[in-house]
Amino acid sequence: MQTVPIVAHSCLNKIHLILTQATDVCIFLWQNEDGELWDPTSILTAGLMSFYGNTKPLDKSWHVMGLGYNPSISPEAIRSAAVVHFDGNMKPWLDVAMNQYKALWTKYVDTEMEFLTRCNFGL
Repeated sequence: MQTVPIVAHSCLNKIHLILTQATDVCIFLWQNEDGELWDPTSILTAGLMSFYGNTKPLDKSWHVMGLGYNPSISPEAIRSAAVVHFDGNMKPWLDVAMNQYKALWTKYVDTEMEFLTRCNFGL
């Protein structure tokens, strides 16, 4: 079988499904069914173990990251990216958010939803 690299970022993955079947991701998930090997709310560890050596970085034109920590990302880089990634500590829904990126997220929030009006999203 031909090996095709998997493109991955910690929270954004483009996965080659045939190669995924040849890895041990299901075995690693099964081994952690009691949650003692790693945080069961995160699949990241199983993915890192399964796809180690078979990943490559995403091209910046496809994926702009840093919107939760880097205040100097150009508007052009954001407009041209297929995916914007709010990684870092200053997510747009937190009080510590960077104001210049907040509108990228808030324009998709339905402020009429009762649940969201009770959340402290700083809208």
